[in-house]
Amino acid sequence: MDLKIAGTKNGISAVQMDIKLEGLSLRILKEAFFEAKKAREKIIEKMKEVLPSFRPQISPLAPKIISLVIPQNKIGLLIGPGGRTIQELIKKYELEAIDIQEEGIVYVSGYNQDLVKKASEVISQLTKEYQPGEIVVGKVARILDYGALIELDQFHLGLLHISEISHRRIRKVSDVLKEGQKVKVKILRVEPDGRLFLTMKSVIHN
Repeated sequence: MDLKIAGTKNGISAVQMDIKLEGLSLRILKEAFFEAKKAREKIIEKMKEVLPSFRPQISPLAPKIISLVIPQNKIGLLIGPGGRTIQELIKKYELEAIDIQEEGIVYVSGYNQDLVKKASEVISQLTKEYQPGEIVVGKVARILDYGALIELDQFHLGLLHISEISHRRIRKVSDVLKEGQKVKVKILRVEPDGRLFLTMKSVIHN
């Protein structure tokens, strides 16, 4: 039997056991856990002699890790063709790695906290799924004859039709909106191909 028990003074946090027998009696397990508890407490006391409490700051030499969750259907988008997107992010933000789990959990690691944080924000924007009814602040990216393109983030544009700008009739979009202007919009609908349609009418006063 190979039994490994890890934990703190407050209890057990992990157990691993390899066994070739068909089973173990409850008595043997109780004895094993009791002996492990005594050994664990002695090890913890020795550790406290060297380091009485945790360090208030992590060593600058330690890697920084941020975890986030993305939609599973966006994993391929994050990886990119032949892994190009993920490799570009690692290179641009000087990361150690971007690890993606099947369930959509992403671990971003590197030695520069600010760059790790920026990379995580970029990943969140890239894989974001906007929902109808969601209210966001965007920037007017382009004025069109029939409306305006609104930049919601660096990866997503939405169409704001002229009829959805105001409750009153508008002759020219440029009379109301200017490129670079920040506007509050609501996601009106999301097409199956990902196109976003916006409205300002429900987030402004009559």
